[in-house]
Parts: sequence; C-alpha cells; structure tokens
Amino acid sequence: MENTMDDMMEQELNVQNMADAFQAIATEIAKPNLQNMAGAFQTIATEIAKPNLQNMAGAFQTLATKIVNIPNIANNNIPQLFQNLYQQMEQRNSARVGNSSIRDRHTDIEALLTNAGAIPPNYPVDIEALGNTTSDQIDGLLATYSLPVNGDLLTRKIRFARFIGIKIMSF
Repeated sequence: MENTMDDMMEQELNVQNMADAFQAIATEIAKPNLQNMAGAFQTIATEIAKPNLQNMAGAFQTLATKIVNIPNIANNNIPQLFQNLYQQMEQRNSARVGNSSIRDRHTDIEALLTNAGAIPPNYPVDIEALGNTTSDQIDGLLATYSLPVNGDLLTRKIRFARFIGIKIMSF
C-alpha cells in the first residue's frame, strides 16, 4: 500500500513538473512570431496539472495547428544569425591562435570580442596586465564570456587566460 501511495505521489510530482515546464515554455514563446503557440502551451500546462489528462489531446491539436500557421518571418533571419555566429567564432578562434603563440609578458594580447562585437572593459593588453587584474576586473571579464567566477583569484586568472588562448601562466 505504501509503495502505491509513493508511486502516486511521484506521478503527481512528475505531472506538476511537466506542467511547470510547459508554463515556462509558454512564457518564453510569448515573443514576436511565436505568440500563437503561447496560448496552446498555456492550455497544455493547465490541463496537464489536472488529474484527467484527456483534455490535453485537444490542446495538442490546437498547438499543432498553430505551429503550421507560424509565418516564415522568423526563418528569414536564421541565415544571418548563423553568419554572425560563424564570424564571431572565426574572430575568437583567430585571436586564440594568436594568443597561444605569446611567449613573453609584454606581447600584446589579441582581444576576443563579446557577443555584441565589442572589447569588454578592463581587457588586459598583455600578460603583465592580466597578472595585475583585480578580483572585480577578472570577475567582470569571466562573466562577459559566461565563464564561472568561482575559485581564488589565481584560478580565475588562469581560467580566463586559457579561454583566450594563452598558454604561459606565469603572471
């Protein structure tokens, strides 16, 4: 009997987790060109949280209809987004290759551009400057590139140096 009660509680928890996930999807999708789907996901989230799951079939059918009717406007930007991503990867990889050949503390570091195409504030000009970077500055640089900011200062400097391609680690 306990096992059945535990199974039922686990099933209810899983259904609630699914409902929460659909709710989050509905919130995220409520953006330009995808608003049609938000209502359908909202309905699914509501229905999935109920004990009777039969109403979900209608909600999924509505969702399928709305997906077919999404205009291709979103698709028009995809090639440009991929082109931008490719160019960003090329720039970063080129900078990393250049930085990997640095052999002394005073050779200029080539900057890796941010997602916005800019050089972040406090970007070190050479390894000596990287060695003199403060805790707040290195945390800002790590956060700019979505890198973890945990660890002591030396660990964070090494993490950043490796990310930008620097191989020598004597700060």
